[in-house]
Amino acid sequence: QVAADNALITAEQATQAAAAERLRKPALQHLRAAVRARTTADRVLGRAVHAARKVDASWRLIGEAVGSPDHAALKRYGHHAEGLPVSRGRRDVTEAMRARVAAVATAHQAGVAADDAVTLAVVAAREAGVTWTLIADAIGMAQPNAVKKYLDLVRSAQLRERRIHTV
Repeated sequence: QVAADNALITAEQATQAAAAERLRKPALQHLRAAVRARTTADRVLGRAVHAARKVDASWRLIGEAVGSPDHAALKRYGHHAEGLPVSRGRRDVTEAMRARVAAVATAHQAGVAADDAVTLAVVAAREAGVTWTLIADAIGMAQPNAVKKYLDLVRSAQLRERRIHTV
């Protein structure tokens, strides 16, 4: 009887492990897709910044498009303008500048949405039982950095979930 009980317990554990794995796999796939979207948004934003600088848009205009001061925009996105001639910055804003700066703003908004998607995917992955090591690998960062960046967000999502179920 003991052997039969142990076999039943082992079979039940195997079934639970298989069910957990079925949850973890799609969560990781979703996370990887969100990371790819973030990478694409970064690439598009870089091209948009390059195009804006190419028509002599100022760092002030680019900064306004991404919601930061001109010096912060230069520091964060300046490498996208490498190789372009240094300009004094035109004082008059042309239609070409407006169009390119609008593209910067749109690309920035896509990046923010992609960041949110990554965060939600990390929360879902943790809820599905995915380890921090696998999450960090999917994001492309060291495990301690992934924990540092997302742990509080995961905890706050878990607290919100508990509050919803207790109400």
